[in-house]
Amino acid sequence: MALKVRTLKALNVTTTSNPDQLIRQMTDDEVLEKITQLEDEKIKYSEWKRVDVEKGMMKKRMNVVQCEANRQEFGTLIRTSLNEFRAHVYRVQTQYEQIRTLKENLPKYNVICQMDFAENYSCAHADEVQSVYFDKASVTLHPVVLYYKVDGDINLHHKSFVFVSDEPGHNSSTVYAFIKDLIPMILQIAPGTKTVHYITDSPTSQYRNKYIFHLITLHGMLFDGITASWHYFEAGHGKGPCDGVGGTAKRLADIAARQQKVVIQTPVDFFNWGKSQETSNITHIFVPKSNCQSANNEMKELNSVAVKGTMELHAVVPISRNGKQKRNAPETETNEIELQANEPQEDEVEPQEGGESLQGQQTIVFEQNYQNDTFVASVYDNVWYICKVLDFDNSDNEYQLAFMTKSNPVSNTMKWPTRPEELWVTETDIVCQVQNPTPVGRKPVRMYKILPDDVNKIESLL
Repeated sequence: MALKVRTLKALNVTTTSNPDQLIRQMTDDEVLEKITQLEDEKIKYSEWKRVDVEKGMMKKRMNVVQCEANRQEFGTLIRTSLNEFRAHVYRVQTQYEQIRTLKENLPKYNVICQMDFAENYSCAHADEVQSVYFDKASVTLHPVVLYYKVDGDINLHHKSFVFVSDEPGHNSSTVYAFIKDLIPMILQIAPGTKTVHYITDSPTSQYRNKYIFHLITLHGMLFDGITASWHYFEAGHGKGPCDGVGGTAKRLADIAARQQKVVIQTPVDFFNWGKSQETSNITHIFVPKSNCQSANNEMKELNSVAVKGTMELHAVVPISRNGKQKRNAPETETNEIELQANEPQEDEVEPQEGGESLQGQQTIVFEQNYQNDTFVASVYDNVWYICKVLDFDNSDNEYQLAFMTKSNPVSNTMKWPTRPEELWVTETDIVCQVQNPTPVGRKPVRMYKILPDDVNKIESLL
């Protein structure tokens, strides 16, 4: 939006380049009227777009792109952008107001849990050889800030945690593993807790997805009757106290390492150092990779059902125990979805509005046609790549693939990228199964060659 407002300022439609000031100073009709009075028929403007990186790589990157449109098209674009931005600003203001109100009037036995993944800590040494710089171990950090009240005190208290793990994946199963260790800590500092209000930003890979939605519905069963709600900040406005906690933990660790007070080479080293800081108000909790894997296996067994309109949701709240799943009316500003709290008995299942209950639905289970650890050809952005099958989601018929990059398209040689390129794709994006690529050469970066028969097979099917 900011780039479009700069264009409006350059065209003398407005005197500001700040989108917030624009919507306060002018109505949409006033902006559009000035656009129609412009002399130029063609208008050039800039916007962010995802474009291909060079050398035909499968990855895309967000770049500023120069665009051109006639007056009418540009006016339509500005109207749409203004409507979306006004709605965005309204949601941001409403969310901050509601969170402030919740903190001021936090009910008894309720706890607010604000959390976020921090940028991984990169292990460093006071004195290190050059090769270490390019091969540093990283530590997963997940700061959590709890807000709660104690009996006989009207003041709001807070407690900071940093979850440390050697699990590199920032995903919903890792979050679940952290929550399993967090709930006992909540009961220690706030005995009798009955409800936890989780507040996070809204990346779909971490918090806003079907697995977390399902976790909220089962929260009371999994954690001895402690129910939960989950609230998602508007995009671009997820910064909060967790960023300060994570930044402080990493800064203090860096200072200690540079002063040679500690050597941090692994996640366990980071946790042991953090646990030893008696003067710190931050409590460090270590969650090993094995716990995260166990949590991942548990979540897979849930057979979670995808919720239509997930990207539009800003709150998930269980409201009943009778098997109903209900979405608020479209005009509801909070974009809240209400889900069941506990799994009912078979005879208690009631039909949901417009269809069957969540338990009453017959879950479609897809058959896995391409087995794990086999190689397939998959199409991404109209280009085929050789991939290794990592996982399969039988409810969505999607495969998790690790993509190889093309080293030499002429000789059909591939290599594994320095950073893993893993994507979930539908089965329709997979062309066929191929033989395992054959290692060739003895270079530091191992190359792999695919059979000519497989190449012909792929190209004949495309």
